[in-house]
Amino acid sequence: MPYYWIFPLGILSGMRTNEMAQLRCSDIKKEKGIWFMHIEDDEETRVKTVSSIRKVPVHPQLIKLGFIDYVAKMRRKRE
Repeated sequence: MPYYWIFPLGILSGMRTNEMAQLRCSDIKKEKGIWFMHIEDDEETRVKTVSSIRKVPVHPQLIKLGFIDYVAKMRRKRE
């Protein structure tokens, strides 16, 4: 994930820096019309505590800034 997104994600999501840095395109999902960032503990990502496993809604301002479009572009590039 390019550094451009770290600052807006941090401000608008409240996520920890390491959580943002570990985000994968597959962690961004739409459920019932709402975009979420899924924070989970698995083979590729780590969380600080069990209570850190959660779904963080994507802030509307992030969508306006093009975050979902960026994720879609990275998915097409398979990055």
